[in-house]
Amino acid sequence: MTLDASFTARRSEVFDVSIDIDVARGTTTALLGPNGSGKSTIVSVLAGLLAIEDGHIRIGDKLVDAPSEGVFVPVAQRHVGVVFQDYLLFDKMNVLENIAFGPRAAGRVASDAKEIAQGLMEQFGLDSLADLHPPQLSGGQAQQVALARALAISPSLLLLDEPLAALDVATRSRFRRSLAEHLDSFDGARLLITHDAADAFLLAEQIVVLEHGRVIQAGSAEEIRRHPATPYVAALSGRNLLQATNTGGVLAVDGSDQLLQTWDTAASGAVLVSIPPSAIAVYTEQPHGSPRNTWATTVSAIEPLGDTSRVYVGAPLELSADLTPGAIASLRLEPGSSVWVSIKATEIDVSQA
Repeated sequence: MTLDASFTARRSEVFDVSIDIDVARGTTTALLGPNGSGKSTIVSVLAGLLAIEDGHIRIGDKLVDAPSEGVFVPVAQRHVGVVFQDYLLFDKMNVLENIAFGPRAAGRVASDAKEIAQGLMEQFGLDSLADLHPPQLSGGQAQQVALARALAISPSLLLLDEPLAALDVATRSRFRRSLAEHLDSFDGARLLITHDAADAFLLAEQIVVLEHGRVIQAGSAEEIRRHPATPYVAALSGRNLLQATNTGGVLAVDGSDQLLQTWDTAASGAVLVSIPPSAIAVYTEQPHGSPRNTWATTVSAIEPLGDTSRVYVGAPLELSADLTPGAIASLRLEPGSSVWVSIKATEIDVSQA
């Protein structure tokens, strides 16, 4: 592993973070969590700005923090590249000088540092921006310069702290693809810190979900999507999460009289039920045939999401369904509309609670 970290760190008397995380060379792991979950504390710890209380941090083959052994390696010697949320470029330096800063600070002669910077500028398509200063750059350009600057020191670990948060929605999608390509070209360990599930699911092979300073779930994007462990994770992944009791494939949902049928009889007793919004069909009349999971309900809200819209329905089960704007228009759906919903038993994932 390029990053091997297991530690407890305290930000204040009332808040600490405890985490165990490994990131392999050439892979991206996303640390996903809401504001206040401890993500910034972890960035500070790994970058060397905050010491841990116990445990260890190893980057590559170098132990950089281990209180029990009296080890604490300062920032400049950690070989960690950091892309901060606000990029923190030096306004008095042009683009070339910003990217060359890291190698220069590490002791490389000016000519070598310039050569490294020029190579990265060519890779990132920044050649024409060499003489510009940060205030003259767009948000997307600044993000790329910040990433190039972080890579200029050939770090063992690349920390990306909310790297797309400063971009507007339209720009973010385009630069997310660009960022993915650049990350693939870097063979060190990458740790992406974000509150945006789209960033995590699209950029990372592994996802670690953090709440209240503790890891609540870890796994691949598909594992997180199919088996979210908490309502927070379900909301992030867009899936509906219910608690229920499974008896031979019949689910008695907590807090509702509505029963659901599932193909899964292996997990019995108390279970977590996960349903993707795309699996919920919506009709204005009772559907023909005998679908196993069908009932009447009311639309409570409609939220546009670009190419799709999320339709929320109320009692007996509060769920969300993804429909195209065309389908919503055809069905003439609006808050208050009476509808029928249907879910195939094979689309309902069940896991032991």
